[in-house]
Order: sequence, then C-alpha cells, then structure tokens
Amino acid sequence: GQAYWLTGLNFMTSTFYMKELPKWVEKFNAKGNVKKYLEGKWEPLLPADKYRFSDENNNYEGRLGNAKAPKFPYDLSQVLELSRNYDLIKETPFGNSLLVDIVVEAIGAESLGQDEFTDMLSVSFSSSDYIGHQYGTEAMELEDSYYRLDRDLARLFNALDEKVGKGEYLAFLTADHGAAYNPGFLNAHSIPGGTIDRDQIKEELDSLIDMSWGNSDWVEYIGSNQIFLNHSSIVQAKIKLRDAQDHAMKLLLALPNIEKVYTSYSLMTGQMTEDMGERVQKGFNQKWGGDLVYLLKPHYFSGRVLGTTHGSGYTYDTHVPLLWMGWNIPNGESWKKVNITDIVPTISSLINVNRPSGAFGDIIEMKP
Repeated sequence: GQAYWLTGLNFMTSTFYMKELPKWVEKFNAKGNVKKYLEGKWEPLLPADKYRFSDENNNYEGRLGNAKAPKFPYDLSQVLELSRNYDLIKETPFGNSLLVDIVVEAIGAESLGQDEFTDMLSVSFSSSDYIGHQYGTEAMELEDSYYRLDRDLARLFNALDEKVGKGEYLAFLTADHGAAYNPGFLNAHSIPGGTIDRDQIKEELDSLIDMSWGNSDWVEYIGSNQIFLNHSSIVQAKIKLRDAQDHAMKLLLALPNIEKVYTSYSLMTGQMTEDMGERVQKGFNQKWGGDLVYLLKPHYFSGRVLGTTHGSGYTYDTHVPLLWMGWNIPNGESWKKVNITDIVPTISSLINVNRPSGAFGDIIEMKP
C-alpha cells in the first residue's frame, strides 16, 4: 500500500510505506501547483443569485489567513503574503482541485484498474472540512467550495472513465461527520445555542466535589467530552471509584447546558438501548476512555466561537450522505437508515472477498 499527503508545497510519504518518493510524485511536485493556485483569486464560481447564502460580513464566520473579513473575492496572493504559510491552500477549494490533480496522475502512473487484481484508491477531500470549520455551515464560501468540488469530482470520474472504463470501477462517496450551526448564527435567528468553556466545567466540578469531600484536585483532565477523574485523590480519600463516578455524574447534570452524562462503569457493563447512549457506548474506548462522558445540549459546543465544529451524537453531526456509483450499482435511491460501518461489508460482498477482521456492520442491499 501507498499513502501521500500534502506538507507545505509538496506531497510526501513516510518510510513506513517506501524509502523514497516515486519519480511520478517528484515530477508532480516539481510543477509547483500549490504556488500556481495561490497566485490567483478565489471568486464565486457562479452568479450571486445562484447561491443560497450571501457573503455579508458577520460576527460568526472565521477569516481566511489574515484576510480582513470573510468576503469575496479573496486575493490569495495577498493573503499568502500576509500569512506566509502555504498551508493556506487547505482552507480554499483549490486544495480539493490540487488533490484531484495528483489522483489523476496516480491512476495512470500506478496503472490502477489495469489487471485482474482489485485496486483500492482512497481520497480524502479535506479542504471541505477546513472550510466548514473556518466559516460554518451557512457560509457562501462553503457553498462555493461544494460547487467547485462537484466539478472536481466530474474531472476525477471522467479520468476514471477514460483510463479504467465507464462502469468498470466501483465508487462510493461519503463523509465522516456533519457539523453544528454556529451559535452566533442561531442566536441571530432567535434559536438557543452557545459555546462552553471546558476549563470552566473543570473548575465548577472540582468546586462542587470539594464541597462534598474536601479540597483536592479531583478532576485531572477534560477533553473530547470526557472527564478523567484524579484516581490518586480518590484513593487517598478512601472513596470507591464507582461511587466517585456516580457522584460526579449527578453534580455534572446539575450544571447548565449539560444534557446527559454516562459513567465508564455503565458504558462497560450495561447495554445502552436508547439511540444516543448506544452511539456513546460504541465510541467509548474501554482502555483509554475517561471516567465520565457528557453530552451538551443541542447546538452547544466547546471551544471555537467562529465557524463551527462537530463531535456530538446529534443528527446535525452524524447525518451524512452516502452515494454509490459504477460497477454493479443499480440506479435508485433509498431513505433507509444505514451506517458508515456498513460500507466495508458491502464492498467486501460486491467484490466477493472476506470482510476484514476489524469490520462490523451490515451489507447494504441496493435495489433498482
């Protein structure tokens, strides 16, 4: 297997995959495509009336590099001059275009799809993620990036049609997550939402436990909606860990904007039946997980004020599209709920191989 990613101006790999870059990658890097893309402007691809969202300046969208405002057009050469960071391309739709450039090269250089053995090509269009985080879900920049991605995908599929053959390859397209509306955008439309300071949760929980068991450092760390209690303090106080978790859970639930709390004990020994609890349980690592997992109320998240983020179990974060196209795929659509974990079993079934040992999920039935 091979893997490549963009660092600065060039695509690179690691010695885990190979000792040196293939000649075709070196030639591709020598073209200087990153610089070429960043010498131009990012302007709306379509007329303004074709967009659902406007580019009006507001207080909830982030900025591209050192740009003064989130507003078209963006003179990328000027933004680059201020930021002096070629990673800027990842925050523009041209990061996706650059990716298609090298993928099309790879299809030919690696002779993909040219023999009886199945080849697998995985492509991550990460610029869409960067742009979404930066501007939020209701931004003209994000909308424009998807119009451009649509054309980049057409370019990729046209290359596959030409080099592999139309109908001779199987493709699927999906996402690893959705995204929340920015709380500032929601508040501007009289919808509740906000940001939560993790440090404040830590301080408040520590103080509440102090009132019960005396002053100590009870909370060791908070991250990824998980709370790690200080087990040394719990042992010194001669408190059972399960009792400490249960007590901390009750205190957390009393804090504003905390919707639900699960203890590691309940996640490891119980069977969650409600949808949200089942999602939390499936995502909990028994070896490395925290003592508590908490869920914020809908449309509240930790950290950034501008743009958006993700990570909850709510539908706006978990509902994503799944499209199939090509070899042995009938024309049609379905509104039936499926899971991302169903993709690998489905592919394994289609190409008639055993599913990988770590794969779980169901085979998706696709009928005309």
